[in-house]
Amino acid sequence: MPSNTIVSCLLQLLAIYEHRIAVEGFIWGINSFDQWGVELGKSLATQVRKQLHASRTKGEPVEGFNFSTKTLLTRYLEASSDIPADPPTLLPRI
Repeated sequence: MPSNTIVSCLLQLLAIYEHRIAVEGFIWGINSFDQWGVELGKSLATQVRKQLHASRTKGEPVEGFNFSTKTLLTRYLEASSDIPADPPTLLPRI
């Protein structure tokens, strides 16, 4: 049963690492597990998705983004112009 021993050791190392991170955060007065970047990414992704939908269905120009994002979205929309605005959801057969 060496595989169980290896898994057990890896889990113990992970627990030690998480404990160390939590203690360091407590000492420094920060929440080590606060993932503000993930929340920001979700917010930005929602804005991009709304813009893509509006551009595909109503033909609205890309607005409200920085130059880089605006250029990228515009090129994406031009390259994917043959994709329907509301494509059907296809689920894999199991």
